[in-house]
Amino acid sequence: MTNKEFVSKAKAIVNCNTAYGKGTFGQKWTKTLANQKAKQYPDFYTDSVINSLNKKAEASTLYVFDCVGLIKGIIWEWEKVKYKSNGLDDVSDQGLWDKYCTDKSKDFSNIQPGEIMHIKGHVGIYIGDGKVIECTNKWSKNVLVSSINKGDKYYRAWTEHGKFTLLTYEGLVTPSPEANIHIVKKGETLTSIAKKYNMSWLKLWLLNPHIISPNLIYPGQKLKIK
Repeated sequence: MTNKEFVSKAKAIVNCNTAYGKGTFGQKWTKTLANQKAKQYPDFYTDSVINSLNKKAEASTLYVFDCVGLIKGIIWEWEKVKYKSNGLDDVSDQGLWDKYCTDKSKDFSNIQPGEIMHIKGHVGIYIGDGKVIECTNKWSKNVLVSSINKGDKYYRAWTEHGKFTLLTYEGLVTPSPEANIHIVKKGETLTSIAKKYNMSWLKLWLLNPHIISPNLIYPGQKLKIK
């Protein structure tokens, strides 16, 4: 599968009736599945959660995923899922990141669609233009499009990204021109860098969503200045 196909399949799922369900990877929500998952994860599948999922399933077929289950489901050929197929084991979010991701980086200035986004306890799929498709129990509790840009709706401060080893990456992203990039040197701060380009530290911070905290930059890091 190419990265473009991977992203396309994720976008198709966003347009379906979906919900977050711990330990799921795109199955249809049914009474049988509800009973199975309630026994497997009783702390998560409380009566309240099951009733909420049952109600959502009344409108149309409901597909349930968790964060890594979204990725597993796509690779396992959702909707007709072939469990543990196409080279992907039934791994946790951390297992996916540790075993199936490479070229990991905390620099978000040159990221390709189809890369895996990672933060402790959670993964998502970068789809381009600062957007991520993820399945989360946060916000609307389903498969949704979030953002890496501060101030946007559904903003999440991802810590790193990496290429998914089961994909072929096409259409390399052209790095930003060097004139628009500042490489952090030892001893520099966000404030001192901002002064060099006649801007406020806040504007510089907002231009660089990969900077989680304005006090956390390091030598060699690339910052957008335009």
